[in-house]
Amino acid sequence: RYAREGGEVRRSRDYRRSRVELFAENGQRDGMVQRLSLYSDAGRTKCIRVEEFFRNRLDRLARRVRLYKDGIQIAEGRPEAECVESFDPGRADALRRLAERPTLREFTFYHLATLDGMTQREERLTRNRDPDPRKPALLHKITETFQGHEARLRYRSITFPTP
Repeated sequence: RYAREGGEVRRSRDYRRSRVELFAENGQRDGMVQRLSLYSDAGRTKCIRVEEFFRNRLDRLARRVRLYKDGIQIAEGRPEAECVESFDPGRADALRRLAERPTLREFTFYHLATLDGMTQREERLTRNRDPDPRKPALLHKITETFQGHEARLRYRSITFPTP
């Protein structure tokens, strides 16, 4: 059912601007069962989006989407413009979704599974616009949103300088 290609057991299909790769369940070390790559050109050299689907992982990762800037070739180790990971229920930290961008990390939680009812946490790195040179150039802001908190807490935010 799956052909052995380059030491991997997989089946791949190429389309005009995309490629679908199917892997045998439990055949990949990271639990990947499908990868969908979308390209901006018909020659499939400039990747703009990669979707990966997983099964049977201990961290309950179900899907990862990587977005790249249009027109830039993928080089090994090049950071993506955005990475979004979705998790199945059952994680110890109740994480549902993790979105990472260059200046923002956004965590979404299963709020009924957390002890404090946290639904979302944002970690944002911003530039300080104050002209005073004694103040730090970068600020780190954390914002947490709650639902059903026993003390009726809805929102909590803290801003601190980064070294």
